[in-house]
Amino acid sequence: MHDGRLHYPCARGLMEIMSHVSGILEHSYSSLVTLSRNKLLAGFLRLPCEWAFTLDSDIGFDAQDFACLMELQSEQDFAACGVYSRKDASRKPIVRGLGFARIHRSVIELMYETIAVPFEQDGIPMRDCFISGATSAGGFIGEDAGFWWMVAQMGVVPRIEHRCKLVHWGTAAYQVRDKETEFSFAE
Repeated sequence: MHDGRLHYPCARGLMEIMSHVSGILEHSYSSLVTLSRNKLLAGFLRLPCEWAFTLDSDIGFDAQDFACLMELQSEQDFAACGVYSRKDASRKPIVRGLGFARIHRSVIELMYETIAVPFEQDGIPMRDCFISGATSAGGFIGEDAGFWWMVAQMGVVPRIEHRCKLVHWGTAAYQVRDKETEFSFAE
């Protein structure tokens, strides 16, 4: 919760899945999104849980969306992310987001061991798993895309879950149109 708000459709989705999760919910109210996400991952690694489920407070979902995301497609299905819309009139699909994703513990541990840069904040040791900033090609990479780029550098290919019917809440409800979910998810 970047701004301390939880949109109603997100809360409704959480209520629907509570019987399927450990009941451990973490949140961070920092305006520094990358720091918040790094704190959450460091906290996750201190728990005996196998899967991290990431959810932005402005994503509306239901139990069926969660079931699709959590479904194992293969023995190598260590990460998956749901497709949701940008919050603008284009409704362009966000394919490599963390607004609705699951990551196996082994992926985060491998990232900690091999590629993520260590740092300490408020006495808590952690690693930077959410790189962001300008690219050499003149673009910009956000922390979500930076995380999935690091995952790819480790050889893990996330499953893109396009069966989810997620709603991204802003000044309006933004949803990927059905015909737009049929595009290729190739790298």
